[in-house]
Amino acid sequence: MATQTYPATTASSSGLGNLIIPAYDRLVTFALRETPTFRGIVDRRPVNQTNPGDTVYFTFYADIPTTETPLSETVTPDSSVVANPTRISVTVNEYGTWIPKTLRLGSTAFTNPDMEIAELLARQQGDTIDNLVRAKMDASTNILSAGAAGTAASAALVRKIRNKMRANKVPFKDGANYLAHVHPDVTFDLMSESGTNVWASPHTYVDPGAIYAGEVGKYSAIRFIENTRCKTTAASSGVAGTYNTYVIGQGAMVEANIVEPHTVIGEVTDPLKRFFPVGWYGFLGWALFRPEGLLKVTSGSSLTPALP
Repeated sequence: MATQTYPATTASSSGLGNLIIPAYDRLVTFALRETPTFRGIVDRRPVNQTNPGDTVYFTFYADIPTTETPLSETVTPDSSVVANPTRISVTVNEYGTWIPKTLRLGSTAFTNPDMEIAELLARQQGDTIDNLVRAKMDASTNILSAGAAGTAASAALVRKIRNKMRANKVPFKDGANYLAHVHPDVTFDLMSESGTNVWASPHTYVDPGAIYAGEVGKYSAIRFIENTRCKTTAASSGVAGTYNTYVIGQGAMVEANIVEPHTVIGEVTDPLKRFFPVGWYGFLGWALFRPEGLLKVTSGSSLTPALP
């Protein structure tokens, strides 16, 4: 069969290259991110605030001591004393940021920059608030260490955690369980433990619809939520890296919220109406409420410093 040839003037991609342009996917995706958030642990907010203010005080009583001496028939017993209530203060501050969007961008972009900027701002808002809440958690002085520097978490450590929480009379956070935000490097060691009654997968103890975002399992009345936002200290110069795990019961953290964080569309103020500010704003603050309600556990991991 003879080979068919065509003249150089044939309509082809090489001859009509000006008709071919690069193609772009209009769907723009975003950076990877963590789903669980620390703000979700807050379970105490103002109920009946007296007045507006930039500092909000929360108050709780201590119990009256028991009186176990039998009463005398003819002698009036001494009265009991109500201890001065404890106050916890929360200072509220303004937080937020904004981005100036131009008319030119909206008119020439091949995607939808309004939706994309809104998503980026929402992510930045969530990250900012999560960091603010975690800073309060990291300041806790209620600490339990796994042992010497670099000691990995273990089932025995988890049992000690539960014992310390119960000994401090901390109410369970969820039903008959505490919650723990834990780094994946730490759960690696916990899941590696062998034997019976060491680790339970979420679907074995709770309805799938009630599983927390990031929840990976339960042991010794503690439900574990993997969260890469847990504070870590990198290994360096022969010093083992550390991981903070946050074990939470009821009343651990309090929030005072004057203005809930929300999206703000600013005023168009330039003479030609070309600049459109968009951002977010919130007016709120946090503090540890019951110090015993949040236990900060420090440990190492068998994965470090092998993994980056």
